[in-house]
Amino acid sequence: MRGRKGPAMRAKLAAATALVATVLLSGCTSSGPPADHATSRGNTQTFGPPTKAAGALPAGVVGATNVPVHVPNSARLRADVVLSKCSARAGGWAAAGTVHNANRTSNQRYLITVFFTTNRATVIGTAKTAVVVDPGQSRPWSLSAKFHAATPTLCVLRGVGAAGHRSNA
Repeated sequence: MRGRKGPAMRAKLAAATALVATVLLSGCTSSGPPADHATSRGNTQTFGPPTKAAGALPAGVVGATNVPVHVPNSARLRADVVLSKCSARAGGWAAAGTVHNANRTSNQRYLITVFFTTNRATVIGTAKTAVVVDPGQSRPWSLSAKFHAATPTLCVLRGVGAAGHRSNA
């Protein structure tokens, strides 16, 4: 009895595997997001027409050449930081916000790293700052970088780590 069920079960398993693979691979043929992607409700990010070629930078804008690869980032410390301002400044761009040290017993040194990008996610500038915050207190932070900005330029909170330590937790 057992000998007959084995081949039949293997055949069914092979057919099911082939069906699953076909369904999964059919999703890989999409040429892009749905047509209504940029106008869907709640989506505030828009993408303009490409300049020159796909992925090309706007005139005068240069991609950053010294982008940090190892950026300290701790999920616990990142939760303490808010990026609330992203704006132009003379010769570049600035970001600012608030950090709150929820620890009740000790100071915390935060290393905040921001990447400035085009609306197509090309890094065009970076900056970092260290902030020491007393237990249970909040403190504003700000940083800036000099570069030729794109329109628009976005601020990305790339990482928050303990100043003086490397972490990818």
